[in-house]
Amino acid sequence: MITLPWPNAGLSANARIHHMARHKLTRSHRVTAGWAIKTAPPIMLPAIGDIPLRITFNPPSRRIDRQNMPHLVKAYVDGIADALGINDKRFAPEYVYGEPVRGGRVTIIVGNVVDSA
Repeated sequence: MITLPWPNAGLSANARIHHMARHKLTRSHRVTAGWAIKTAPPIMLPAIGDIPLRITFNPPSRRIDRQNMPHLVKAYVDGIADALGINDKRFAPEYVYGEPVRGGRVTIIVGNVVDSA
């Protein structure tokens, strides 16, 4: 499990920023997620097939559009795939929408999740 900062608004599908500025943001977010997953405890991944990915969003406010949230974390997902040396098409994402927290955050669990409920 890794916890990442809320993605920059410039990564939103609705953002109107210069393509080089978006590229710089994307690269930065990919590197952040890659380092986070490399420093996390080791993950056992299946050699073939889907890899579960649970992404929990805790936005900075209630005004964030839920339909846009998966797009915001694309760079994070790509960075995780890069760091693990896999193709991101293997990820089977599950999105969880949590309560807002100050500053916002994204928590990502790679692999099977066991609920304690």
